[in-house]
Amino acid sequence: MRKQLQQLSHDIKGLLVADPDHLFDFMDRDLIDLNHIMFLEVAEADRMADMGPEPQIRKGSTVRRKASLWHLTSTIFLCHISKEIKVLANDFLSDYLFMAVAIVGSTSINSIQQLPYVSVHRKWWVLVGLLT
Repeated sequence: MRKQLQQLSHDIKGLLVADPDHLFDFMDRDLIDLNHIMFLEVAEADRMADMGPEPQIRKGSTVRRKASLWHLTSTIFLCHISKEIKVLANDFLSDYLFMAVAIVGSTSINSIQQLPYVSVHRKWWVLVGLLT
């Protein structure tokens, strides 16, 4: 975690990918300034749901307020979406996109994860292409 803290000691600009535990821990300790973030992706967000969704999502809504974010695009990826998560999404998000790749509430044996290699120089453009 020391290496992560050193990297975060520089201004964060543009993109931040974080798991909920580290993101909220760093926010609680005022180690992250989110004012220049344009894209925030919360990785491993299923753990937020496993821990009981409401406290984590309410805390996550603080991310947007702390960053004074008119310009922030947030993405949260979940494999399993409960009814509670959908209700909270309606409470906290505006103009959001809900995308299901399977029947909500079902399991899929056909899920495939793809992790393409992307050169350092193309990462930004590949990410923007995936998000738009």
